[in-house]
Amino acid sequence: EATAPALDPSFLNEASPLVEALQDKLGVINDHRVAREDLSRMMRGAKRKQRETLEQWIAMEEQALVDAVQDFRLWWDPDRQERLRLLFESALKESPERGGLETVQSLPSGPPSDPVVGPTPLPDR
Repeated sequence: EATAPALDPSFLNEASPLVEALQDKLGVINDHRVAREDLSRMMRGAKRKQRETLEQWIAMEEQALVDAVQDFRLWWDPDRQERLRLLFESALKESPERGGLETVQSLPSGPPSDPVVGPTPLPDR
């Protein structure tokens, strides 16, 4: 959405559903990973009966995570990867007046630099 003004509408019509599906599938994976971590943290202060329930939930989240990753790997096949790559490549090449690929390739790489203090450090993750 933020890049929509810079991209051709035909690109958006074709690429958006694929990008949205990619985000959704990766989001499901992340949701199960986060749930598993949250449940594991809850285990630290839990009583025995609570621990048994939390262990069951963790096992369910671990299986759901495995299933989601497997689903993603089946869905994100080489044909789909290539299709999305070609869509982006075409969109960037066909629109120099919008700052196409030629402009992108001429930009400096790495974090921005301040002439007084030097390169800006990247944030920790």
